[in-house]
Amino acid sequence: MCFIFKGQPPNRTVLKVTITRILPFSLLAVVHALFISAIFMDNISTNTVLCILFLVLCFTVVAHPKLPIFHRTAFITDLSTVAFVVLGGVLTYSIQLYWSPGPVFAAAMVGTIASFLPSLNKKSSLLQLAPTAIYCGCFVGMSHKSIAPDYMFIGVAGILSGLVLVMTKNVFQGVSGKLGSIAFGGVTLAAFIMYILVEWL
Repeated sequence: MCFIFKGQPPNRTVLKVTITRILPFSLLAVVHALFISAIFMDNISTNTVLCILFLVLCFTVVAHPKLPIFHRTAFITDLSTVAFVVLGGVLTYSIQLYWSPGPVFAAAMVGTIASFLPSLNKKSSLLQLAPTAIYCGCFVGMSHKSIAPDYMFIGVAGILSGLVLVMTKNVFQGVSGKLGSIAFGGVTLAAFIMYILVEWL
């Protein structure tokens, strides 16, 4: 929390850092809340679900300040991250759609190939970030055809997931489950947008 006294100029650096921490944290907290709700809502009572969400939120709030935060901003890097997420989603979706090996095998195949990209040019910063972004897209591409009926949906979900990944790149680094949660949020938001467009247009 930042207190500004009368006559004291606002510390923009502190405010910027505070926003940088709170906004991505809040975004991921909402995504995790939706994910956990979807898992438990059909099997247990609403009160139990709310208690579980409250406990998870409390644990996350306690753990969040202890996690490292890194400030990196680059337009080309962010744009490339979104593109890599979409690429991972499209490739995974195509493999499971036409070869029918199953979504897990398709994601594993794309993820394994992506892991070798940094070796092509170790000095390329874009290739260094490619595996993480592509693997995030793999989770998007694992969506069933009943949820993701076509490539347009995968593209929209990939873009949304990529934007969330860019927004949250400075928090929860190295914490397992982040990429899957981001993909879940992107797919859920894309499904909601498509539903609204179908209902209103």
